[in-house]
Amino acid sequence: MGKLNARGAIYYKVSPSAVKKAAKSAALCVRAAKKAAKSAALYVRAAKKAAKSAAFYMTNEGEGLN
Repeated sequence: MGKLNARGAIYYKVSPSAVKKAAKSAALCVRAAKKAAKSAALYVRAAKKAAKSAAFYMTNEGEGLN
């Protein structure tokens, strides 16, 4: 399958075009992951704000409802 070098990493015999394709797809995945991370961070912030306001309402106004 692949050659084992002195460092212990396995090198597989792959054509340069396949390597380029893999690198491109990996780069696209990284970009998508970055975008997803940004949007996730925004959602987390919004959720924290919502949780804070919900906790505020629960403690101040909703004590008699429970």
